[in-house]
Amino acid sequence: MAKVILTQQTDTLDAHSGLGDKPNTNDGLSATQLKTRYDRDVNRNKTFLNGTLIAELQANDGAYAIGYDGTEDNVGDMLNTIISAGTGTIPPDGTITEAKIVDGSVTEAKISDSLAQNIFASFSPSPFYLYDASDKTVSVDENLSGNIGVYNNLTINATKTLTCTNRTSFIYVKETLTLNGDISTINAGMQATDKSATSDNQGGDGAGNVIIFCKSISGTGNIYASGGSGYDATVYTGTSQNNAGSVVSGNLAGLTNGANGDKLFNILFNQYLVALTDASDAGAFGGYDGTSSYTYAVGGHGGDSPYVSGGAGGLASLSDKGSGGGGAGAGGTVIIITIGSISAIGIDVSGGSGGNAGVQSHGNGGGGGAGGLVNIMGVSDSSVKTLTGGVGGTAGTTSGDAGTVGGTGYYEFFELA
Repeated sequence: MAKVILTQQTDTLDAHSGLGDKPNTNDGLSATQLKTRYDRDVNRNKTFLNGTLIAELQANDGAYAIGYDGTEDNVGDMLNTIISAGTGTIPPDGTITEAKIVDGSVTEAKISDSLAQNIFASFSPSPFYLYDASDKTVSVDENLSGNIGVYNNLTINATKTLTCTNRTSFIYVKETLTLNGDISTINAGMQATDKSATSDNQGGDGAGNVIIFCKSISGTGNIYASGGSGYDATVYTGTSQNNAGSVVSGNLAGLTNGANGDKLFNILFNQYLVALTDASDAGAFGGYDGTSSYTYAVGGHGGDSPYVSGGAGGLASLSDKGSGGGGAGAGGTVIIITIGSISAIGIDVSGGSGGNAGVQSHGNGGGGGAGGLVNIMGVSDSSVKTLTGGVGGTAGTTSGDAGTVGGTGYYEFFELA
């Protein structure tokens, strides 16, 4: 909309000051002429207001643009109509549209901090505002307390780690996350089970999940949600046989450390992880065989992540007794929601490596863990992602198959234009 320039009243208004002290004598005016002279300036203003100013205000690029509906003929009533149309605001609600905003006229620099906070709050969980938030600096290695951490600014110093020990954790930073150290969810997912005390070839643990809300992220640190590696098979010492175990699956929530009654966690969990059906799996333990059939010493299957399959363990029949390597754990899930930019931090959701047949000449390798998921919503993302599936474990030197590689994880970026 073009700028509206209203005409100014420039007539000389000197009906009184231009007269002599005795108008009848000095100016030769009769009583009737004098009255007309006195009314001259008033009539000039009346003509200007009615014929020029109100007409300009009633034009399409005038008062109509801010809510005037054309029903009033005087300036006072016009202003009341405009204010009422906007429910007490100028301009009224709904009068600023996308078509009226010039491309590029609204910039980040013109948006105040308070407005940016309101935008952030519009898509970040409002229950976080129930928490008292203060600045936090991680200067020594420490664990996140419970499932939820709420901060004003969060700084993690170089070489220091904030470890998330629960299966799913939420970190909310009202302002800036300065990540020069690490955030880790390694081994926080599904836990592998040991097959037997006779053969140390259990699977690797799955990684946990972390969801981060912040205005922006700076620094060059890392977020680790990588799967644990499967254990190498040791020399078989048992007298019985057993096939490999199953991957260890479970739900995403992992409500531990007294968080079962945390309603906020349940709200966040349902809102932001509803698309994920399962937690990242732990790898299966490898089989072992001490009989003459030598068919049970397969490698453990690598853990699956919600959308990706882990690698299979080696399945070959052996030419002598032996053990299979443990399957690896899958990578976890990292979700970041921010109204700002993300610096060149590292995000690792890779699957773990499958366990090897080890020192044995007969044995199958464990499968590699699947890569996890990285999901980011923000203005820009300069992070370096590692999504690869873990490599399979090696086979025995005489007989056996290597495990296969786990599937590559997923990365999704939703740009806030």
